[in-house]
Amino acid sequence: MARTRATTHSRVPQVLSSREEFAEFLRQETTGGFLLLGATLIALVWANVAGGTYREVRDAQLGFGPSWLHLNHLSAGALVADGLLAVCWPVSGSPSAC
Repeated sequence: MARTRATTHSRVPQVLSSREEFAEFLRQETTGGFLLLGATLIALVWANVAGGTYREVRDAQLGFGPSWLHLNHLSAGALVADGLLAVCWPVSGSPSAC
C-alpha cells in the first residue's frame, strides 16, 4: 500500500509539470505563428479537397450585434479577415505591413 501511495504522489508532480509545460508553450512567441501556420495548412487542404463546403462556410452570414454597428451582414470570411487585420496593425505598427 505504501508503494501505491508513492506512485500516486509521484504522478501528481508529473501532471502538474505537463500542465506547466503546456502553459509555457502557450506563452512562447512562436506559438501564435505555429497555430496560424497550422490553420492555414488545414484551410488549404480543405479548400482543395472539398472546395464547395469551404466556400459555403467562408460565405456563411455570421453577422452579429446591433444594426447600427453594421456587423450583422458580414460573412465568416469577412469577419476573419477583419479580425486578422485588427491584430496585425497594432502588432506590426503599420497598416502597410499587413
